[in-house]
Amino acid sequence: MSRRPAIVPAALSLGVLGLLATVATASTPAAAPVAQQAVISQPVAALAAVAAPTCSAPTLRPSTTKAADPTVRFAAQRGLDWLSEATVAWQDQHNCYGCHVQGVTVDALSVGHAKGYRVDERQLARVLAGVTDLPGGSRNPGGLSYHGGGLRLSSKSIGGAAFARFDAMVDHRLRDDLLTVAGELLEFQAQDGAVRDPEKWSNPPVGTGHPEQWTALAVTVWRQAYERSGDDRWLTAAATAEDWMAGRASKLTGAEDIQLVNYTLLGLLAGGAGAGESAVARVASVLEARQNEDGGWGLQGASDPLATGQTLTTLRQLGRTDADHAVARGTRWLVQHQLASGSWGTGGRGKAEAMWAVLGLVSVDVLTVEVAGIQHGQHVEGTVPVQVVAADNGGSGVRSVELFLDDVRVAAGCADRLNWTLSTANLPDGAHIVDVVATNADGESTRRRATVYAGDWYLTRPGTSWESSGTRVSVRNIAEQTKDTSIEVVIKAENSDDKLWSSTAPASQGAWSTVWSGEGAVPGQERYVAQLTLRDAAGKALHTIEERFVHAPAAQRQANYGAVAGRVNFADDEAEVANAVVELVDALGNVVESTRSTANGAYRFKDVAGGEYKVRVKKEGRATQEAPVMAAPAAESSADFDLE
Repeated sequence: MSRRPAIVPAALSLGVLGLLATVATASTPAAAPVAQQAVISQPVAALAAVAAPTCSAPTLRPSTTKAADPTVRFAAQRGLDWLSEATVAWQDQHNCYGCHVQGVTVDALSVGHAKGYRVDERQLARVLAGVTDLPGGSRNPGGLSYHGGGLRLSSKSIGGAAFARFDAMVDHRLRDDLLTVAGELLEFQAQDGAVRDPEKWSNPPVGTGHPEQWTALAVTVWRQAYERSGDDRWLTAAATAEDWMAGRASKLTGAEDIQLVNYTLLGLLAGGAGAGESAVARVASVLEARQNEDGGWGLQGASDPLATGQTLTTLRQLGRTDADHAVARGTRWLVQHQLASGSWGTGGRGKAEAMWAVLGLVSVDVLTVEVAGIQHGQHVEGTVPVQVVAADNGGSGVRSVELFLDDVRVAAGCADRLNWTLSTANLPDGAHIVDVVATNADGESTRRRATVYAGDWYLTRPGTSWESSGTRVSVRNIAEQTKDTSIEVVIKAENSDDKLWSSTAPASQGAWSTVWSGEGAVPGQERYVAQLTLRDAAGKALHTIEERFVHAPAAQRQANYGAVAGRVNFADDEAEVANAVVELVDALGNVVESTRSTANGAYRFKDVAGGEYKVRVKKEGRATQEAPVMAAPAAESSADFDLE
């Protein structure tokens, strides 16, 4: 069976669509609390599966919706071909890693691969070798840098973001490079969450000189590092960075450098913010207001390829498609100004502009799929009508549209549109994945995905990590912004109800974190539980989750405890399984910890005491599977699953 359309995490900020796009969204909490295990382990009750549609040739018909101009994908392919050839030529001439040159090219080739464009695999392999093996590449002493020494942050953030998108959209051959650079970027993050360049490198238009650029790119790296590894320490880094970006968003006047505005929005989305969140809506409105009458965007007023391509990339990450008026106008501007060579300019600046222009165009997919009624990150209640409209961008017509809830096909038809009602009455509290798959007459498909939350579930993706001042505890709050809500954190020793320390702070929508210094810690005790509670203005608890952690430096934890990690795939098509319940069970049959698989099917239990365990995986519509593992200090045990 062929693989399903590519799904990649919405955590990626450049060249990747977020809201209900042809991507996977951020996964559910990295470590589900013990108090919630009975809830999140429930199957989706009374979910009626429907058969795959059998759509014969006579039922095919042209889409009744307006599709994208077929010349757009032709222009995108020309641009992609030019970019690939120009990058290889530059690399042959300079024989080194040039962060923006190969970085944006890998971005565009990765997106092109996921969107069904023609990618020259030989040229791709050469560009990847340039990022990894040539002087300044990731596999040289010092990692990504300018000839092994300078421009460390810019080199690592731009190259690392390229690793992230390739890892999500193509394959995981750069996984180790991604995880290495993710760790290297941590040294540049300040206490307030921002990522600042100690070298203060600025080289417009490539290097903006704004910390928003480096922070957004670093968050992209950390979020994909989490999706690939399941390690929640990347979530805390991303959360503090997102919180800083939200503060920057609140201060935008609209007169800023448009790249600063783009990177601010890209950073928020990379951190996991949904399109409906207030900070995101504010920055999006600034971008929309900056569009010129001719349809493009400009760095300094008049429309240019770099600003237009970058802004289109940002809006598509937000979830806008070719049916959006602003996106359609910007796309037309790029197509109209493309040169016969496939580029948009000459020289160094022209090449930089063309790279972003290609990235802005190559996001046009095989089919345009519009979904109304739900959006990524939304909290759903009652019954929610969902409308799907698909349009083929190549002219062959739409063959079918299918809708899946938690990987169960719940609606399908041989048409270009579909109406369905999401009923939350029988959904357990927590995250649920909605997938829409549209297929054209040539058998090509586009998939859009969103994660929505049902029931009393507002705190998502908890994580912990050690820093010099103690253990940082982070979480995302998806509840609508209201006055006087708060998040209370209570620290308890593991297997104890005694409160050792507590703190309460206002609960703004989005990322939130606090640091426990160890005040009140039990002498000789290393294992603790952080209990996080969202409370309304009257103090009523709206949602409580728990996160287990070891309060000790990373080196000490690694020496005293082990890890159990692995991947979950579907056996029938090798696709990665997101949002599966994964439990760590001790020798007595007790569930020690429970988590969910990430968008890339990864799971991880860290700080596991040595001994015999089982890993148990549950997924609606699939048989429960178990595998034995042996945990040992300073070691990682692995158990992978192929769900039948």
